[in-house]
Amino acid sequence: MYTRAKSVKETTESDFKKIKILKQYGKVIVIYGCKWKKLRRKFVNGKSWERSPKCQLSSFYYRPCDIKEEEILEKVYNDQFEGLLLVDLDTPMELKKSFMELNIGTIFARININPDMLSGSMKRKCENRGYTKFNPQLSMVFKHDEYLCTSDLLKMYKQE
Repeated sequence: MYTRAKSVKETTESDFKKIKILKQYGKVIVIYGCKWKKLRRKFVNGKSWERSPKCQLSSFYYRPCDIKEEEILEKVYNDQFEGLLLVDLDTPMELKKSFMELNIGTIFARININPDMLSGSMKRKCENRGYTKFNPQLSMVFKHDEYLCTSDLLKMYKQE
């Protein structure tokens, strides 16, 4: 079905309604297409915009060089970076001790079971039933490599 394009007046009214609603939630900056095109021309060869607006979401966005792990961690621990990170987690000993009293780990993870993880009686039961392979299981562990977590969760695991 064909619908006619909005007139300039209708588009302008629609834009003003959107801006009015957005202003209820914070500061709104409007940049019209012609001005935006001029600003974008300053962006050359993947380098940072010089003396012009930067992305407020990430201090790493316009970096022309590689980002170092230490820089990301510093920003996370100083509350200057929020988001998801792929990290190797190891529960600090103090936290581990308190959770061991509860007999649970601190990290939910899907793990592959191998016979070395089983108690003697459980090994015998599995052998008697002919179990040789095990499906991955959701478990709670104290250490996990390449774990996807939030920056807030990572701060909890920071070792002082």
